[in-house]
Parts: sequence; C-alpha cells; structure tokens
Amino acid sequence: MFETNNGSNKIGLGGWLSVWLVLNCLSLLRFVVHIDFRMLTDDAATVLTNPDSQYYHPLWRPLLIYEFILQFLNPIVLICAIILYARKSRLFPKVIIAFYASNFVLVLIDIVPTLIIGKSVNLPVAFPWRDIAGCLFAVCVWIPYFLKSKRVKETFVK
Repeated sequence: MFETNNGSNKIGLGGWLSVWLVLNCLSLLRFVVHIDFRMLTDDAATVLTNPDSQYYHPLWRPLLIYEFILQFLNPIVLICAIILYARKSRLFPKVIIAFYASNFVLVLIDIVPTLIIGKSVNLPVAFPWRDIAGCLFAVCVWIPYFLKSKRVKETFVK
C-alpha cells in the first residue's frame, strides 16, 4: 500500500499521507468509542430540556439533537474518506478538504450556542479548547497539505 517510484521520486501512499491515515484511523476509533446513545435520554438531557428545570432553555433540545447527529456523521465521512484514500480516488483530496473545513464550521456552530445558552441559564460550561485546537490543526495543516502537495496530486488520479 505504501509505495514510492523506484525509491527516488516520492509518489504513492507514503510519507505524510501515511501519517494522515494513522491519525484518522485513531480519530475514527475515538469517534466510535465516544458515541453516546443515551445523549437524548439521560438525566443531563432531561434537566436541560425540562421546562421546570432551572437550566431549561428552549434551544437545548435542538442543540442536543444536532450534537447527536454529528456523532454519527463524522465517523461515516471518515470511513468514506479512508475508502477513497485506499482506492487512490481523485475525489479524496476534495472530500477531505471539504470535511475539515465543514467540520470546523460545524464545531463552531455547536460550541457558540452551547456557551451562549449555558451562560443565559447560569450553567457552567467549560470552554472546549481541545475541540477547537483539533479542528484548527486539521484546517491549518491538512488542508494546505492536500492543496499543495505534489505527492497528493500524483497519487490520487483514479
């Protein structure tokens, strides 16, 4: 799977592309392990969505549903990207760039309302530095790599 052209010209699924694969397989495992099937029915969700609760806000329910859907959307897109990667599809760089850019926006769409709603009902919500840093890393490192890399341009041609 990892290859070069006679050991001299670096083309194929090696180098930083193999780093990308390993990191995204680990991300996929993390996404799957952290899927919370009880998200919409557990006590915390009940407290946030119950009109009698001190932490109630009418936007909590749509926000929780949004987060629940994102839990499944990210792993599905990563699985598709890994399949495109393995097939050396020319769609792979476009899909992964769109994934990283949209994932950053979707995370911000999740974080901003959570912080605003939490503050409006006096609920202490920790600022998600780790989520933002992870998305920024992907946007700042991987998007330019997939746009500029000669290896990417020569590998994903099918």
